[in-house]
Amino acid sequence: MEKNQDINGATEKGRPKTDLDASNSSTAKARLLLVEDHDVNQILIQAMTKRLGYETELAEDGTEAVAKVTQSISDNNPFDLVLMDIQMPLMDGYEATRVIRANGVSADTLPIIAITANAFADDIRNCLEAGMQAHISKPVDISNLEAALQEWLPPKKTDSASPATKAAQDDLSEDLVTRYAQRKEETVRSFEAFVNRGTFSDREIIEIREELHKLAGTAAMFGDPALGDQARLIEDGLKLWAIAERPQKLATALTNLIEAANINEH
Repeated sequence: MEKNQDINGATEKGRPKTDLDASNSSTAKARLLLVEDHDVNQILIQAMTKRLGYETELAEDGTEAVAKVTQSISDNNPFDLVLMDIQMPLMDGYEATRVIRANGVSADTLPIIAITANAFADDIRNCLEAGMQAHISKPVDISNLEAALQEWLPPKKTDSASPATKAAQDDLSEDLVTRYAQRKEETVRSFEAFVNRGTFSDREIIEIREELHKLAGTAAMFGDPALGDQARLIEDGLKLWAIAERPQKLATALTNLIEAANINEH
């Protein structure tokens, strides 16, 4: 394939179902595997792919993704494309892609598109070097998602229908909005406690960066773009700030995050 590099009841692993289930396989334009560990993103992106007419199965981390790709080939029911998150537990998206490619699954057979809040040039280059074909930034816009799927899937499995972004936002059910609000509150309070402790381990820094990363990838879809920007700035800062400048940087970051989240400081 020559291209420019550029959920009604319980389900598997106890995940809740909503009315956003995947498209019926008999009418779907293609079969996708979504690899994503954050529940809000899982529901949002599955809603988008359903509206676009695709059947989508979920894997919650890279290890599960590799297993599902392998099983789908053994069952003679392979996926047509993978939407791959990068920052996940157990096995990240880079490693999962490398394993899939090392197992002999080529880009011609199975395109893999990165979906991540990391959008720096180095991140995009790392995606391509790992064996992915393209990159979509979080928060995911349905128009960008549609364009990427149409580019990397066989033409016979796409059509020219182009739903508006507002149509995807109509899928933001009251339950999903409530879930997002809870995740937002949890992340801000977690960061507040982190800052107030004053001292923290490398492991705690990694954990808070992971929480901020997830918030950065969803906030704009719920009308909180400034919050997403602040979460991303803090995530990056915790990696770049010198130890001596952390106290003042973190105090300012906490004030900005609480203000952007529009919640009260404890």
